[in-house]
Amino acid sequence: FATVGLVGAVIQGGLIGRLRARFGEARLAAFGTGSAALGIGLIPVAPTYAWFFLPVALMAAGSALTMPSRAA
Repeated sequence: FATVGLVGAVIQGGLIGRLRARFGEARLAAFGTGSAALGIGLIPVAPTYAWFFLPVALMAAGSALTMPSRAA
C-alpha cells in the first residue's frame, strides 16, 4: 500500500499537470490503462517478494495517470 500511495502521490501531485499539457488526456488515459493492465498481469509472475514491487509500482503509475485524466 505504501508503494501505491507514494507513486500515486508523486504522479498526481507533481507530474500530472505537465504530462497532461505535453501528451494530452487521451494519450495519458490510454498509456495509463495499458500500464496498469501490464502491472496487474505481471504481479503473479514476480519471482520474489522484492520483485513484486516493480509491477505494483507500474500498476500504481498507470492508475494515477488514468484517474485524473477521466476526472478532468
